[in-house]
Amino acid sequence: MDTLGSGEPLQIGAAAPDFKLAMLDRDELVGLADYRGRSPLLLGLFRGIYCAFCRRAVAKLGLVGDRPSAARGIETLAVIGTKLENARVYYRYHPTRMAIAVDPDLATHRAYGLPRIEASWGDSQLEAESIPPANSPKPLPLWETTKALGRLDGFKPTDTDRDDGKRAGTSPLENS
Repeated sequence: MDTLGSGEPLQIGAAAPDFKLAMLDRDELVGLADYRGRSPLLLGLFRGIYCAFCRRAVAKLGLVGDRPSAARGIETLAVIGTKLENARVYYRYHPTRMAIAVDPDLATHRAYGLPRIEASWGDSQLEAESIPPANSPKPLPLWETTKALGRLDGFKPTDTDRDDGKRAGTSPLENS
């Protein structure tokens, strides 16, 4: 496994890298510096809308992201690796209550040292990993689980989603 960034994930106690990203719901940029001195920030980095696990995690976090966190003075920001217009179209039909910014170049992901998994559909290591999806009688290989979740969600990938998956190196959409 190589990484999107310089190699090492951000370590506990290290200064968090700043960023400036376009906001989904308004024509403004947001950065880590905007939260300094104002409130703690729960920062979620998601590879893209193409990723079934990311879509579901953003939806779940969005359901609670503004309640317990806000009560404790913590703000939540999801950073999604896609183009602004792609995110705006998707979240118009799948709204969330949490703030979302986009990073189509995955620069924030690299800055924080998120891993990049270089794999193809035939990668035997990933094919050997199994995840039992909901309503499935048996565990499925990772890529099959991803495709099954997409079908359950009624997800139809766009060309941008396919490009995002290729750029991240984890696209299960090449043959969709």
